[in-house]
Amino acid sequence: MAKLEGEALVLDLLDGYLRSKALMAAYRLDVFSPLSDATMTRDELFRARSLPSRAGNILVDALVALGLLEESDGRLRTPASLVPVLDRRQKKFQTTAFMIEHLEGHYPHLSKLADIITSDGKSSEFAYWDYFKHEGAVDEVDAHKAEDYSRYMAETMKMIGATLLSTYDMTAHKHLVDLFGGPGTFAELALRAAPQLRATLLEVPAVVQVAERAFAALPDLKPRFRAVATDVFQEKLPSDADVFTMVRAAQNWDDERLVGLYRRIADALPSGGRLLVVERMLPEPFDPRRAWTSPERSR
Repeated sequence: MAKLEGEALVLDLLDGYLRSKALMAAYRLDVFSPLSDATMTRDELFRARSLPSRAGNILVDALVALGLLEESDGRLRTPASLVPVLDRRQKKFQTTAFMIEHLEGHYPHLSKLADIITSDGKSSEFAYWDYFKHEGAVDEVDAHKAEDYSRYMAETMKMIGATLLSTYDMTAHKHLVDLFGGPGTFAELALRAAPQLRATLLEVPAVVQVAERAFAALPDLKPRFRAVATDVFQEKLPSDADVFTMVRAAQNWDDERLVGLYRRIADALPSGGRLLVVERMLPEPFDPRRAWTSPERSR
């Protein structure tokens, strides 16, 4: 794929906003669900979703051009490959569907990105920042937001955790402490990879509840797992662990807090202990069209 340069690159980036907003609007209006198991004419769709004809046609034109809808002989349908992602009647948690709703809530605040940058993030009103409370306020994290975000983290951590465990031998350790470990997705993977290992998850109270429910359904692993509600930045760390992990968590905190935490981890670890900090890395060269599909995104 040819690399865009100059004005073409700038225009493509600007167009990306419009493309994503068309997707978000259609998802909110639930355009895709009725077209997932049946075809409709445009007028039938507009009646089903109470859409005005002029604006509805503009939206449908955009969705067809983007490949989000197919139109043949005057009838519309959702492409089969997109039904699992865009049909809102799906019961199973879908990472991509979560991201559509997540970013739709984020976009209005990003319209003031210059202010967010100059205020070092303090002017942001994005609701999910509530999940990352300042020190001393971990008990205030909303349980519903924590559960939604934990489901998202669980899905995205599966591939990342598997990649780590394919390159690092966890069987050399006895006690893993997973910091900010969400619902325990990585801890579960590590326990399955290393039968001698026990794992302690350190998280905010609302997320610990999610993790405890998850491990209650895993009787083979539950005896080796413990979830502790704590403020990682303020409260004492376990002193009997030989490996600490932070999987997809360091990105959420500033350097000052991370450096202080890393020093406390170093003090808690025995000689030969390990701290593993795992984040997704962008491939070189970066192609935004492959960023969400390439296995390299998790390495």
